[in-house]
Amino acid sequence: MTKLNRTATQDRPQSVTHALKSGDGRYAFGRSIYLVVRGRSALWEYQFRQDGRLRTMSLGSAVARSPLEQPVTITEARAKREAAWIARRNGEAVPTGARGVRFSAAATDYLKNHAAEWSPKQSKDHKRRIELYTAPLSAKPVNRITVEDVAAVLRPIWTGPSHGRGSKLRGILEKIFAANEVEPNPASWSRLQHKLSTKSQHTVSYPAVPSADLPGLMADLEKDDSTITRAILFATLTATRQMETLGARWCEIDFKHNAWIVPALRTKKRIEHAVPLTAKMIACLGPRGADDEYIFPSRRGGHLSHASTGPVLAEYKRFDTDGNAITLHGMRSTFGVWAHAQKTFDKITIDRCLAHSLSKVDEAYYRGKKITPEYLESDTFKLRRELMEAWCEFATTLCS
Repeated sequence: MTKLNRTATQDRPQSVTHALKSGDGRYAFGRSIYLVVRGRSALWEYQFRQDGRLRTMSLGSAVARSPLEQPVTITEARAKREAAWIARRNGEAVPTGARGVRFSAAATDYLKNHAAEWSPKQSKDHKRRIELYTAPLSAKPVNRITVEDVAAVLRPIWTGPSHGRGSKLRGILEKIFAANEVEPNPASWSRLQHKLSTKSQHTVSYPAVPSADLPGLMADLEKDDSTITRAILFATLTATRQMETLGARWCEIDFKHNAWIVPALRTKKRIEHAVPLTAKMIACLGPRGADDEYIFPSRRGGHLSHASTGPVLAEYKRFDTDGNAITLHGMRSTFGVWAHAQKTFDKITIDRCLAHSLSKVDEAYYRGKKITPEYLESDTFKLRRELMEAWCEFATTLCS
């Protein structure tokens, strides 16, 4: 067989091994399937005409580019070609175009370019998920990755479209493909919903201290004036998420209105969240620092670690009704159960204090709104302040 240049097509080789030994080139394997060999890479392609233009679709790599990647055999390439042919016949779009950037490079660029939009913990979590679960995609060009490729990566960790690691990974994958203008997007839910379960698995709640046991725990915590204990007390009394409390800076505290404005960047819903501060909450803050300083700093600089609160709470040996050691996040559940049991405060007020999702009408009104002095003086915020005052009074009943 005569070796041709990169753009020429050679006759059908005897095998993939034969093609690789023959060197760089484009080898025909029949039924519009080609093996493109360049250096140590060998990609299967399906070539066809669409909209009057010659198109190519990647069918996968014929050689493993990583220990976790399985090479695509000619039999598997033919099966993918048949599936694509049927999809095209039924009017469905298939991913085509130039090779594009490899997924590993695209993911790295996306995480770097958008790091400012996330907290350090969120950035670390996104990077970790991609490293742990997307190895089979790493060597593939982004616009040659199929819906089935993405589904295969998600299935081992999939627990539902709005639940768990699989859902979070799907979301970031969709954004990576969108950033590289891959259309149709192989990670969009509209395409994956036919390949993955649409039913979310049961969500296990964080272990929470029973409300009747909370005053005793708070009294014990108050005896320790360490930074981390003050952070636990503050998070409990404000019913905020751990990442919101530990990352708090002094510039976020509005002493004029006795309110804490949590920046959108550090909230789960990416919306500014105002927390009415009571005297007992303010007592947890400690000495006033510079505006850009963390309220709960670590000894090594920065703020306290998210892993630091668990061991401290464990020392107090408090458990939920199932005998599980309580968590700081579970304090939000304790607050919610207590607040609803009072029969005094409406559900919307309670949900606003927890920064939970609201009704569609309420959500549309508040989404994207900046917290203004007018809002902090409104009747709506006064209702929230009444609730938090009552909660603090209950939680610190046994405190000095």
